[in-house]
Amino acid sequence: MIAVTLGDTAAVAAERQHAPETLVDRLAQLMCAGVLLRETIQPTNRVQVIFKDTFGHRLVTDSMPEGSNRSIVDPGHEAVEGGKEGIFQVAHTLRNGEVHQGIVAVADDINVSRAVMRYLQESEQITAFAQIATRKEDDGSRTVGGFLVQVTPEVTREGLEAMTTHLEIFRGMPGWLAGDHHPALLIDELLRGHEYTLLADSELRFGCTCSQERMLIGLSTLPKSEIGEILAEGTGIELDCNACGQKYQVSTDELATLLLPATDPKTPPN
Repeated sequence: MIAVTLGDTAAVAAERQHAPETLVDRLAQLMCAGVLLRETIQPTNRVQVIFKDTFGHRLVTDSMPEGSNRSIVDPGHEAVEGGKEGIFQVAHTLRNGEVHQGIVAVADDINVSRAVMRYLQESEQITAFAQIATRKEDDGSRTVGGFLVQVTPEVTREGLEAMTTHLEIFRGMPGWLAGDHHPALLIDELLRGHEYTLLADSELRFGCTCSQERMLIGLSTLPKSEIGEILAEGTGIELDCNACGQKYQVSTDELATLLLPATDPKTPPN
């Protein structure tokens, strides 16, 4: 069982993306889903989750193993022609270094909780129950929380039925989020009457993987003619991270290094 609560993390992400009010709840829930999925299928690697509906709304969230999380919002403009279903996509790196991507179709009226369960069942062959919700306070702030219970092979029918009945109580997650919503307390409530061991308790925060070096690597993929045109202007260039909004100044000297021929490490310099 895994439980997660997010407050400032989701709020900062929505603010950095200038997310429209109609998408803030779904964005917050998707960030919570990203953490739950990472801890379930790939706890030591980054997991990316994408939710795209037929109205062109595309939400992306990255959950990193050290606890940082970020997001990207594309609010879309109009419905996709002929689209009757959206997609829920999860990407993570396998042990052999390959990137695994799983995609499941989701209806427009499906919530994030059901999308998580469908993905785990269809793409990972994991049977689990997930519940994710948001609560909006009078001051406009939001708290998002959720939990995921994975069904293990050794579960008995009686035990499964008892837990299913118990979990029905927590369908009203927003009510629980109104109180002291620390995830450890949620797990204690969910497993009341059962012995359990708390294996980990980690902090979550908003954070991005962008850097000056990554920006330069991105620029290096441009044709040298385009880099030369930028360099000819003599003023350098300013780049924005599309996830966190951080601005990076790239000087003319740094641009010039991108025009230098790559050095073959096997060939000694003259």
